Amino acid sequence: MGLAETMKKLSIIIVNYNTCGALLDCLQSLRQHGPKADLETIVIDNASTDSSVARVEAQFPEVIVIANAENRGFSAANNQGLQRATGDHLLLLNSDTLVKAGALDALALCLEEHTRVGIASCQLLNADGSPQLTHNVVPNLPMLFAQATGARRLFSRQSLARLASLLPGFLLPKTLRVYLQPYKNPRLRGTESYDLPGQSYLSGACLMIRRACLEDIGLLDENFFLYCEDADLCLRAQAAGWKLRFLPGPRIVHLVGRSAGPSYREISWEAHKSTLYFFRKHRGFLAFLLAKGLVSLMVMRMILTGLWRRNPPVSLKRGANLLWSVLGAWSFPPRREPRLESGQLAAVDRSGTCSIAEFT
Repeated sequence: MGLAETMKKLSIIIVNYNTCGALLDCLQSLRQHGPKADLETIVIDNASTDSSVARVEAQFPEVIVIANAENRGFSAANNQGLQRATGDHLLLLNSDTLVKAGALDALALCLEEHTRVGIASCQLLNADGSPQLTHNVVPNLPMLFAQATGARRLFSRQSLARLASLLPGFLLPKTLRVYLQPYKNPRLRGTESYDLPGQSYLSGACLMIRRACLEDIGLLDENFFLYCEDADLCLRAQAAGWKLRFLPGPRIVHLVGRSAGPSYREISWEAHKSTLYFFRKHRGFLAFLLAKGLVSLMVMRMILTGLWRRNPPVSLKRGANLLWSVLGAWSFPPRREPRLESGQLAAVDRSGTCSIAEFT
């Protein structure tokens, strides 16, 4: 019996927002290098204005398209696709990715051979072929401090890892050791797959998830409009006893920032709100307060930088509004993690309206 007959069905979910060219390239790479298993591809469009929906329907009639009337955010749109999907394995794939030959087969085979692996991913590459950091430690206060003060730009994590290797382990805080671990681990240069330690996550640009895992832990938390949803999902999977596995051998190109833009994470309130919500949800109220202070410091540093730079990262007016939003963030909606019911298929039409109106 061949590989195609033994592998389970794969559903690929791609969220798009004004990345028509990249999306078409991504779908073409799937057409060329898709898995040997039965495949369905679902594109959820968040009210793009660049003719994405029409061009996908014309050039890729085999793709299921859900066209939202408004931008519902990355998490909510992915949940629409996951509720529509019928596969045993579910792949969340960014629209700005290019799949290499054999990558999806390797990920699917990993889930089938390792029954306690709930989420898997492979090596992401930049456009020039250099490796991206595909897994990392989940957000923590030392990481936020490095971003807020600008220390992260002064010292690369590679240089910090080299410095840390010269120091006795007991002198390094645990959070710093975990933060630097991917840069010290020689296995990143190998081809053997391995499970990630606790407090780690895999990049949401490419996540292959076992359906049973999602039925166990729920879907993406829709309070994360964009960013941190992957860290949240991976933490919840690990807490429920599922493993995260990284495959260094298979490759997928990730053209970072095609949808949100390269500076979105620094200048967007939605991005900072996701960070603050993550700390409130997973770290407690005291850590949330400290995170608020550090994010406020980050925004003030951007404002001051803008006062003397010709090309500021953010305008004074927008920076002031952003700072006001951060300072005013004290509460969030109740956590919203829709359930993926076993064997249940939601009927979704092109308008994005789902027959499962309320999720438990």
